[in-house]
Amino acid sequence: MKDEKTNHRKIAKEEMKKDCIKDCADKEKIEKATCFNGVKFDWDGIGVDPTDNSLIIYEVEAPLPNTDPSYKHIQAEIERLSIMVAKGIKLKKAVYITCESNKERIKFIIDSWVSLKRTVHPCFNIPKIEYRIVDVSIKVSSNGRYFIDQNNEPFFWLGDTQWELFRLFTIEDAESVLENRKKKGFSVIQIMFTGVGDGTLPNLDGQTPWINNDPDIPNEAYFKNVDEVIKLGLKYGLILVLGIYHQLQVSRITMKNGKKYAKWIAERYKDFPNIVWTMYPKAESEFIPILRLLAEGLQEGDNEKHLITVHPDPAVTSSSFIHEESWLSFNMIQTCIEYERIYEMVSKDYARVPAKPVVMAEGGYEGLEFNKLQTPLEIRKQAYWSHLAGGHHSYGHNDSWVIPAQWRSWIDSTGSFNLKVYRDIITSCPEWWNWIPDQSIIASGENSGINLNVSARSASGDWLLVYLCSEEPISIRMDKITTSDTVKVSWIDTTSGERVFIDSYKNTGIRSFTKPSGWQDALLIMESL
Repeated sequence: MKDEKTNHRKIAKEEMKKDCIKDCADKEKIEKATCFNGVKFDWDGIGVDPTDNSLIIYEVEAPLPNTDPSYKHIQAEIERLSIMVAKGIKLKKAVYITCESNKERIKFIIDSWVSLKRTVHPCFNIPKIEYRIVDVSIKVSSNGRYFIDQNNEPFFWLGDTQWELFRLFTIEDAESVLENRKKKGFSVIQIMFTGVGDGTLPNLDGQTPWINNDPDIPNEAYFKNVDEVIKLGLKYGLILVLGIYHQLQVSRITMKNGKKYAKWIAERYKDFPNIVWTMYPKAESEFIPILRLLAEGLQEGDNEKHLITVHPDPAVTSSSFIHEESWLSFNMIQTCIEYERIYEMVSKDYARVPAKPVVMAEGGYEGLEFNKLQTPLEIRKQAYWSHLAGGHHSYGHNDSWVIPAQWRSWIDSTGSFNLKVYRDIITSCPEWWNWIPDQSIIASGENSGINLNVSARSASGDWLLVYLCSEEPISIRMDKITTSDTVKVSWIDTTSGERVFIDSYKNTGIRSFTKPSGWQDALLIMESL
């Protein structure tokens, strides 16, 4: 039986090779396509034919290890092709890259190739790349300050709240939302398994999460839709923070059935690397027993593969009552529309021991929320306050959960574009992940409340950033740059990322700066020369 299966695979591979060669019309192209940067793959071959924008693969049994020096070349080439697709350039072929989460799909492609013969094969003749990113996952850095990805590279958290993505979006619309967020630089999507509410509301097909509203009887028809959206998250290389419990469900998810339900969820999705678990209790001690029980179920169900966090609702921070829990990987904060508290709350969490990353997970939504309007300016303020206090930031648009069906009206809001600029600015700084909040950079003009100006510097002392949202001049201690006697100073437009050079100065004394006329806010960047 084993020999039969092996022979079947050999035949399948030969058929795939023949068709690839036929399509490219030149065997030499196929041979050249087996390398990136001169490095030969263990696979039979994967490559790009620049003459017709074809990405071809004809061995899909084993993944390329993340530690392989060729791995980044693959990712770079795939990213290049994804940009081409975004520009409207059609690809003749696409690629399925093997990873744990889609192993069965790959096996199906290989095993069905012979029977498909010359019919259209799933690997070819489709206009977009499938599973472009391999095994995206995150964990906490060794110093407890930031996140690292599957390659142990620093991971920039830019989150978006899409609470109803599993329940009130078609698969096609969910993909459009995820693709949009990926293009804007978002790396994390926060979703509730059962949507907003107590878990009894149906999805667009009329299916509720649980039969008879009983978590002991999950509804397979509902969760099949969830499965597909999670696969899309993997396809676009997005981390999904999935909420399994809300304090509104306290009468349904209980000490009696909570562990069983959490374990069922975790077992179902344990092989998806791009997941983080979360829960939404009140930040009160009475919720600690159920949180511990749910965490126990999650860890048993997925063998502790995924991070776990807690997103208090409607309280402020998880650190206020469960910071020292061993299963709590990092803290989350929800300030709602009281976002002038962000800097204070993030700073407090940054100072806690043991050190854990802190995510400002839900602040004031863009648009009108509880009769308070958040313009793009308030969206930018929240992001820079979060980051320069030592935290990580998530965004949201109020209409994403109030009128999700009208997603085309809010998906391209100005604030969402501004946050791509925010990410680009921060990640352009050398070793951006080693930043230290430091308000002592500001000698005078710090201000307070909704007009708070904030600052941070690199651990090595070669750059610093100051975020200004007040109209008054601000005075800066120039000696905070310690790696050079000369400091280059520039303004950065937070809406476009454009830099305006001011001058170069000695790294001594105190200098005063006033943001450019007409700018609502600005970043001042100082770099060693």
